[in-house]
Amino acid sequence: MVKNIYKLALSLLIGLILFIGGIKICDHFTTTGTIYYTQVKTKGEQHQEKSAAGVTYTSYHYTLNGYDQNGKAKSLQLTSFKARPLKQNSYLKVTYDKQGGNNTQFEALNVHDVPEKVRLKLKIVNK
Repeated sequence: MVKNIYKLALSLLIGLILFIGGIKICDHFTTTGTIYYTQVKTKGEQHQEKSAAGVTYTSYHYTLNGYDQNGKAKSLQLTSFKARPLKQNSYLKVTYDKQGGNNTQFEALNVHDVPEKVRLKLKIVNK
């Protein structure tokens, strides 16, 4: 009886360790990559699409000029799955995965959080 409890406890512990490790690996692959900074200057292209379940949703596709922290340029393809377009003239920090070249995440930034070299490229004057 005691051996069975130890086996069960050990099995649960190993399962928990594997589960947490799997989460960490997924998090690493979905949130790491090269970081670019950009400014939203268009309303984006609106797309209405239907899911397999028949639910209609709106997405906005953008092509923006982005810059890494050293000011190196890259054309960024970005998709927002919000019901409205991104705010024009807002600043974004975009993470691009290194292997697929797709954006994995983006977040809005305050102009003061944009690196100086990028601010020069985006022609941001002391705001």
